[in-house]
Amino acid sequence: MINDILFTEKQRFNQWWAWAIVIGINLIFLFGLVKQVFLGAQFGNNPLSNIGIILFLPVFYYLPFYF
Repeated sequence: MINDILFTEKQRFNQWWAWAIVIGINLIFLFGLVKQVFLGAQFGNNPLSNIGIILFLPVFYYLPFYF
């Protein structure tokens, strides 16, 4: 009786405006990747290394899908 589940709830992140903000932020990081890695221009005043951008970008793209 102690281990019986009485109530479960699943919440979803499905507001269109919130997804627009998340996708917009991800597009800024994608622009930085293209500008710095492929075009050779620095992105920002204190840019991250090319390896750092390549390794860090997937975290920002896939992290919103886990919440």
